Amino acid sequence: MGIADIGIVFAKRWIAGVRLEDAITRARELNKYGESVTINYLGEHVSDPRKVEKTVLVYEALLRRMHYEDIRGSISLKPTQLGLYISSSLFRRNYRRITSDAKRYGIFAWLDMEDGRYTDATIASYLKIHREYSNSGIAIQANLRRSSKDAEMIAGRRGVVRLVKGAYKEDVSIAYGSRKEVDDAYIRIMRYLFMHSSGFTIATHDMAIIKIALALERKSDAEVSFSMLNGINNEYAKQLAKKSKVDVYVPFGEEWLPYAVRRLRSISNIKRVLSSLLTE
Repeated sequence: MGIADIGIVFAKRWIAGVRLEDAITRARELNKYGESVTINYLGEHVSDPRKVEKTVLVYEALLRRMHYEDIRGSISLKPTQLGLYISSSLFRRNYRRITSDAKRYGIFAWLDMEDGRYTDATIASYLKIHREYSNSGIAIQANLRRSSKDAEMIAGRRGVVRLVKGAYKEDVSIAYGSRKEVDDAYIRIMRYLFMHSSGFTIATHDMAIIKIALALERKSDAEVSFSMLNGINNEYAKQLAKKSKVDVYVPFGEEWLPYAVRRLRSISNIKRVLSSLLTE
């Protein structure tokens, strides 16, 4: 069985489905258990302007559905899906268009972080848009060596961070090479945000880090939420949602394979999926 075949098996677990309706259905289920959602329409490295425009229209339709059906949650956007692979100006135009629409409906819009080639452009675009639209946040990847400074800069400008470990395979010149280094960086950035940010999101399934975060949360005035991936440790997310704010990252769409491959690349993630399959 090839990685694509394995990806299909696990994708059914991680991804709501290929249609917008599938994402809305999954969002309703999670909302019932007290969990919020972050919905992402899958796709990246789009080189056809017509496909970029289709992405924008899908997000506009998604925002309408979330608003009129009272779905509790946010959306998440990938820069290269919105035009960054073509030009920075196209991306910023579409990013502003969707974030403006989200603000009208009272919905928060996250900007995902992709591989290291796009970090500068993504952060610059976020900071520019955030000046106009406070309903916006950005993912920061702890595995990148630069991320501590990036998080400090964004917090200093009242930006909102979703702190992730990082799923992209990067060169050691720009990224930490060991899991311990990544974990240490994550905890270091997280501690800084607890002290210097009014609000941020901790996106991890690492129980050791979550335990530290819960202890820090009890002593902090920061508005903190925990974010987890759809289909991984669902029961723990339900339990955590009883005492803290939890959102679940819910992707949908036909372009599921790159997302599934990034999940499969991490042995620890595979173990967590297998564990949750056995315990639920």
